[in-house]
Amino acid sequence: MLLWQEIRDNQRRREYELRNANSSNAAGVLSDALIGVQLNARDNHNALFGGALTNLIVIVGFAAFAFAVKQIVASMVEE
Repeated sequence: MLLWQEIRDNQRRREYELRNANSSNAAGVLSDALIGVQLNARDNHNALFGGALTNLIVIVGFAAFAFAVKQIVASMVEE
């Protein structure tokens, strides 16, 4: 079985399990939903922080590369 098929099957199974859990436990649906929102918010915060940190590292690396190229070109002109 292909990887994407396994992922799709796992996702469908989880959705089915969540629907069954929510329908069998109507009183806990609100608390489960709130917990899910809190976990998703935390994951999104970590993803945003990681993305921002990655962008910062790329920008600093690009600036360092540009500085190195500038110094090399300047040294070639002097000779």
